[in-house]
Amino acid sequence: MMQKLATRLCGLLSAALVIVSCGDDAPVGNQGPLGSAAVDAGGVAGSGGGGIVKLGPCVAPRGLPAAPLQWVASVNCQGHALGPQKAVHIIDIEFDPDTSRIYGCGAGGLFVFEHSGGTIELVGSTAAGMTKGSKYDRIEVLGGGMIALTSRKGTLSFYDVSKPPAVTQLSQLSIADASGMGRKDDLLYVLGHDGALSVVDISSLKSPKLVGKMSGLNAPWDMRVVGDRAYVADTILGLVVIDLAKPAEPKLLETIATLGGAQDLWVEGDLLYVAVGGEGIEIFSLKEPDTPKSLSSVSWDSAVVSVSASGSLVWGVNHESIVAMDASDPNNPVPIATMKTPKWALHVFAKGNIAYVADWTHANVYFLDRSVNAPSSEVSPGTLYFTSGAKEATLNVANRGVAPLQFSGLTVTDPRYSTELSTMEVAPGQSAQVKVKLGAGKEAIDSEPLTVA
Repeated sequence: MMQKLATRLCGLLSAALVIVSCGDDAPVGNQGPLGSAAVDAGGVAGSGGGGIVKLGPCVAPRGLPAAPLQWVASVNCQGHALGPQKAVHIIDIEFDPDTSRIYGCGAGGLFVFEHSGGTIELVGSTAAGMTKGSKYDRIEVLGGGMIALTSRKGTLSFYDVSKPPAVTQLSQLSIADASGMGRKDDLLYVLGHDGALSVVDISSLKSPKLVGKMSGLNAPWDMRVVGDRAYVADTILGLVVIDLAKPAEPKLLETIATLGGAQDLWVEGDLLYVAVGGEGIEIFSLKEPDTPKSLSSVSWDSAVVSVSASGSLVWGVNHESIVAMDASDPNNPVPIATMKTPKWALHVFAKGNIAYVADWTHANVYFLDRSVNAPSSEVSPGTLYFTSGAKEATLNVANRGVAPLQFSGLTVTDPRYSTELSTMEVAPGQSAQVKVKLGAGKEAIDSEPLTVA
């Protein structure tokens, strides 16, 4: 038999932030945009120290200020794919500086959003008017309300979305297993998951033409073009540098191993950030653009699948959460905050202290107040399992913020269990261990989930 315990934890942070409430009259986290100062605990393993501390019942403090990271707006796109393909899964999100609009795509088609203050509104979609929404995988903003969309079904499509709700397809090309894109003047470089890089002349979006092709990649996902160089995130090869000195004749210049499978990347100044899955975010220097140099990395509990930056503020998503770190010193980046996302976060775009997130059926907006110094907790694992004969299990509580994290209490709702804490205070970047013990002579039984609060 097996007993399952959901790992929720209540603790008082030094910046007066409750992770999860433990009483009906205390604030409850992650209920909605700006709904509470409480946030759900996530999970990152780490190491802690010190002796065992036994605490009393968890009591949620009152009068707590807001957390530095806030979920401020959200829009649900489910239901807007009205044709034969009704599912909506948003897997890419981008911002258009010319129109100040946000574009999302995935299963269900293309979606156009406008964000103002505490609201984000869906203003246009290919899934309107009872039409089939189709499926797209990547967006490239071309300027002036023009965008390119790729699909792994083998298409490159161009749309005019300058006057929503009108969404007008201009043209389409066939490109096998199309993925990420990058633009240089009137040329668009299109990756294919088959290992190819196609070169498309987009001087006329109504009649684009394939003018070149390069092979030699393995499993490329996305790319960034900087001058005469392109940088490709390839989950097998790592970071790939491509020479664009002859724009229609790209050449593979260098391949650099990354700490994990490279899935996304972002260039900010002379720094390049790569989402490397379970190894988190890896930072490279581009001072030598032909041979990027790895400087550092930061990892979280779940695999980081997308990264974006604005100045020294770096954002990432890892399916379960949105994370933020300060890369003012790229050799020593500092995690600032993390927050669970309601759905399944797949892509992020940074604009100053704002992050737009493709969160499965939703497009979400987050805001980080960098003037607030606070801890940020992540709990690992997300669920404890007591199999037959097991007498104890351990949670790791990592502080991913910039101020000490303090605990005020621990509670297990089932009286057969007790808890012990390794330390009352967790410094930034460190972890504490919470032991959950089954009492002597007791047996774990298959029952409703228990809560560790």
